[in-house]
Amino acid sequence: MPSPHQYVKKAASVLHTNGNLLAFNPSITQIISIVETVKHLGLPLVLDSCLELGLNVSGGKDWDVRTVIPRALTSKTKDPMREHDASGDADRGLDDCAAAESAEESTAGRQSTNSRSSQRKGNRL
Repeated sequence: MPSPHQYVKKAASVLHTNGNLLAFNPSITQIISIVETVKHLGLPLVLDSCLELGLNVSGGKDWDVRTVIPRALTSKTKDPMREHDASGDADRGLDDCAAAESAEESTAGRQSTNSRSSQRKGNRL
């Protein structure tokens, strides 16, 4: 089959529970297309192993098949947010300090008010 990723959905629908699906592909891009199709369609399949068969077809070499996004592409999309978050964090830090100071002042004010009222109560007794 030239495009096995087009038939994965149909094959998955006829597999028995704990059945195996074997796809023989000559290129890693075809293997990745199957993995992405399974993920995109939400099929109940799990990649157990991916083997590269050598010339004498004995054993094989294991491949780790995962799709990745290059760091250069992710940093370009995240940099504006980081700069925004960083400036927001600095502002939030100042706001937090100001809020903490006002909370300390109000607590100190309540303590002095409480001590005055307890003195008055003490005077009444």
